[in-house]
Amino acid sequence: MKIRKLLWLIPLLLIGLVAIAIYEEFFASGNYQKIEISNYDSDPTLSREDKETWTRNLRDEKWLIERSPKIDDFFYQPEQTTMIHPMISINPYIGLNVAGVTPMVSTENGVALWANCHKIEVLTGVDFFLEQVEEMYDVIDGVTEVIKNYTGLRLTHSLQTTGNHPVYGPSLISTAEIPTPKKNSIHAIWVPRESPHLEDNELGRAEIWNTVETDGTPTITRARMILSEKLFDEYDLGLIGRGSNVETAVLHEFVHSVGVGHSNNKNSFMHTDLADESFATIADLAALIFAGSRSC
Repeated sequence: MKIRKLLWLIPLLLIGLVAIAIYEEFFASGNYQKIEISNYDSDPTLSREDKETWTRNLRDEKWLIERSPKIDDFFYQPEQTTMIHPMISINPYIGLNVAGVTPMVSTENGVALWANCHKIEVLTGVDFFLEQVEEMYDVIDGVTEVIKNYTGLRLTHSLQTTGNHPVYGPSLISTAEIPTPKKNSIHAIWVPRESPHLEDNELGRAEIWNTVETDGTPTITRARMILSEKLFDEYDLGLIGRGSNVETAVLHEFVHSVGVGHSNNKNSFMHTDLADESFATIADLAALIFAGSRSC
């Protein structure tokens, strides 16, 4: 994925998704637990029950990205005033909820997002037995740049290595066992077609880990995308967020990794079904911008 493929997108468009089952999980003493509850997070407000809504946290709205008039109109609709601050008509949560885009994790103390005050390391790992190493790295590199531009999060990207393998060199890893990502990192792991880490009908999966801070704020501390080489069987390479292609499918998973869930808009690239006509709705773009607005 070359930078020239990104330039058309920076003004205001992304897109597309693939029908993929998403597993959002918490980190609990080195073990995975489903989203319902976690010893590590230990806060009953993290129950998934009827909480797929955007909720207020006082650390939000510390914007890192300059917003267009369309985005501001979406966030700050005059008729949607907040009762918390009656002197000002600012409530981006209402706009996001009305538009049908959801967060990955929602609590009464806000949704789970990355804090925007530190570097987040994106690491691409490619299994020893895969051949399209350069293409796989380039896809993640391009999508990382798009997420960085829309959220303002301080993302860096590099290739994950496990030393100088005698046959495959230093660039590839074993995916027989996939370790938990380290803190403040997003791992993108490319696995073979028959990998046990994905179901037969899965092309990819996104996972996030969260902690609840002392003030009750749910904060993403690490994330992981497991991506099948079957994506290259199913789709061609293309422009990020334009039509059905490998980049758009990966973009969908990456957006989950920064805390944004699915959209109920069938035209959205965050809908659960990929369509050739998929595109980034204003709500999708607003959710990405909002995902980078959480201060420490």
